[in-house]
Amino acid sequence: MRLIFSSILLFLTSYSFSQVTDVALCDIFKEAVDNNSTDTLDYYLEMDDSQLQLSDRINLMTFKGFVIIRSQGEKRSERRNANQSVIDSSYQLFTDAIDLVEDENLKIEYRMRRFETLSYVKNGYPTKSEDQYLLNKSGYREDKSGFAFLLTGRYSGGYWLGAEVSLFSGLQVPYNLKDGYGNTVSHEKVGFSGSAFVFSYTRNLSSTINESKFSLIRIEAPIYIDILQFGWVRAFDNSYWFYRPQIGVGYGRYSLSYGFNLYFRKEGRDILNRHSLDLKTKFIF
Repeated sequence: MRLIFSSILLFLTSYSFSQVTDVALCDIFKEAVDNNSTDTLDYYLEMDDSQLQLSDRINLMTFKGFVIIRSQGEKRSERRNANQSVIDSSYQLFTDAIDLVEDENLKIEYRMRRFETLSYVKNGYPTKSEDQYLLNKSGYREDKSGFAFLLTGRYSGGYWLGAEVSLFSGLQVPYNLKDGYGNTVSHEKVGFSGSAFVFSYTRNLSSTINESKFSLIRIEAPIYIDILQFGWVRAFDNSYWFYRPQIGVGYGRYSLSYGFNLYFRKEGRDILNRHSLDLKTKFIF
């Protein structure tokens, strides 16, 4: 029964790594434990892989490498400060697995597994730069999060130019990772982008009118939705406060959205343009 269950686990692990989702891997391990109470973490870590076929042996080794890091915490933030001995053990398992892959054209998939498991630990790992270079060269793009800077171009009865900063932002860029034979190993077709605590300043290019605004949180890709945005336009020695919902589309770091200004003062509604079309591009540091 254990042999059958282990074979199923190896198949699911291989498939999940090809999809490259940390959550999916955690779910598989949790399901494995929940569905068979006699199988524990130690069982998988101590499983003898010498009798397995080479492909299954490689998959099991990489799964062990992930599980060792996973034991430091369920969230990546918890595993960032993993014990160095744990990092070394995980790295060695991934490295041994990669060495067992005889075809150089197929090693990129296993480098991806190692990079996605260990790239975020505080002290890194010895071949991180090499993995990152080869992965990027093969079409891979890693997820990013942190402080963001955005350039904004707008048309609203005239042309505007501005910038935004986000105190916390996330970006998943579409990519298509291919092995040496041109076969897709992993891909992200659409990507995702979102930002929180966004401060913005834009200026009309043909006058002294300028605008400042704040957004609490928004989705930027694959669809653009911002319904928590407030600000004011400075024009004709007055400030006109507004609420602006925006909707649109996004692809990776780029977004195009339409906004409608709801001015709080009637004077603002009478003299200022209510419609806007924004084009943005985002950079995360």
